[in-house]
Amino acid sequence: MTRRPGRPGHLRLVDGPAPAARPAKGASVVTYTNRHGEPYYLHEGRTKTGKAKYVVAKAVGNGALGAMPAGFEITESINGVVSVRKADAACRQVPASDLETVRAEIARHLRRYVVDTRDGEIFIHEPEGHYDPEGIRQMAAELAVSVERMRQASMRGGPGTRRS
Repeated sequence: MTRRPGRPGHLRLVDGPAPAARPAKGASVVTYTNRHGEPYYLHEGRTKTGKAKYVVAKAVGNGALGAMPAGFEITESINGVVSVRKADAACRQVPASDLETVRAEIARHLRRYVVDTRDGEIFIHEPEGHYDPEGIRQMAAELAVSVERMRQASMRGGPGTRRS
């Protein structure tokens, strides 16, 4: 790293690879739309040590990627925040058919609820201030799961949750 003479201290010229060029107009860019309908675009950046890092942005800019890097996945939090993380291949995976069945039942009975998977488990997030006990009973009956078992599973919390 070198500093140009006569320039303020916060501006510096950094030696290293040139930033990736902006994709050509019409070129495909990895796009993800969150639950609020906002599109996000995948970009590659560099850390201070020169390693690749992957981020999402609301606008296409320098470093936009046309393909998902191997070993990474786009994820969305319950609040709609989109990020890129390393995919954990050792983690148990929920079969796609099971996840789609749960999502379809949730969409049919419990509007505004969100279905998510983490570490091989399916989580159903309840919107704040909204509880539909009849809808939950109907869904439990159709999935052949007791309401008590659903309640116990929800009390366990997600991975990393601690109880006093």
